[in-house]
Amino acid sequence: MHRSFATLIVAFSTVFTAACAAPPKAELDAAASALESASATADYAPEAFEAAQAANQALQTELATQEGKLALFRSYDQSRTLATAAQTAADEASRAGQDEKRRVREETAALIADAKAVLEEATTLFAQAPRGKGTEADLAALQGDLDLVSTDLVAAEEQLGLERYREARTHADGAYQTAMRVKTSIEQAILATGRPRG
Repeated sequence: MHRSFATLIVAFSTVFTAACAAPPKAELDAAASALESASATADYAPEAFEAAQAANQALQTELATQEGKLALFRSYDQSRTLATAAQTAADEASRAGQDEKRRVREETAALIADAKAVLEEATTLFAQAPRGKGTEADLAALQGDLDLVSTDLVAAEEQLGLERYREARTHADGAYQTAMRVKTSIEQAILATGRPRG
């Protein structure tokens, strides 16, 4: 009789202890930290970050479900599993974002270098552009475009230094396109006069 009662007490204590277990703090903290890190490069890998957010939402939903139960009936096994999944998704989003950010940075730096080279060519050609009656307005417009290229390049390098790579790329692309247009226009004007370049 006493043995049965003792066995019942042990069994009840085991169930009660398991049922009253706290949420998996370590796993939850790790998942939250990983998601915060991924948010820093979310703009570079939006789909991966959305997947991480979805995984975190599933975790929060499960936690809320358990919190809505009586303490005796709560179980955080599924929460622990979902927390691990959320951390994994956030880590993947972070890696994807960092990789894309690195690619954009390298691509933008190369575009800035290309734009500078074209600007130098266009500036050299500008000195050879046909001059005479009726060319003043065209030359002034071309000079204004060259000035705009220089301004865009300064902005591109500033944004690059601030790690705002998408903004830097926008300025660099604008500088490159304008410099190419000026260069082509001057080349065509020189060819139209029948004068050899250089």
